[in-house]
Amino acid sequence: NRNAILEKTVIAAQDEIYAKVKVERSNFFKYLKRIGMKNGDIFVDLGYNGTIQGMIKKISHIDTKGRYINTYKPQGEFQGVSYEMKSFLPILFMRAFGGAAVELIFSEARGTVIGYDDDGLPILTKDFEYRQDVTKKILKGVLKGVKDLLDEEVRINVSDCVKILKRYYEEPTIEEATFANQRIFEN
Repeated sequence: NRNAILEKTVIAAQDEIYAKVKVERSNFFKYLKRIGMKNGDIFVDLGYNGTIQGMIKKISHIDTKGRYINTYKPQGEFQGVSYEMKSFLPILFMRAFGGAAVELIFSEARGTVIGYDDDGLPILTKDFEYRQDVTKKILKGVLKGVKDLLDEEVRINVSDCVKILKRYYEEPTIEEATFANQRIFEN
């Protein structure tokens, strides 16, 4: 039985696991202290279910107020007390196309935080240069597009955004079509 083997493995390694977790937890608290996070602070994220906000509360007992780019109906135990169903993008917009495009637009090219060091500083993964380059191009394109629209006093609505995303999904350029095939997305 795989579950029995897994259970025995975890039990055999539990001292090592707990020792590692204590260090990680301590470094995480150093990070929270370094940034000065406290009750009532605004936590901004791309968001779906408030998981990060809820986990911060569970681990540190700090209750932040969540503000999300997009949220679904809260589910599960991780939602913070101050979680709000408030989105800056329409929920149907995200459900129609999935989060991939919005994830790309809001992702940072410097890498993902995978932990914290002894000084409470983030430890980052090193992203593929290709992904960094494409992410920078996307961000520059989005910012240029928004600036051009503002300069020309053009106002767009949700259906215009849907048309733009439909083009992205139905008629992508070769670069757009092959972007998700990079190894980083297998995670």
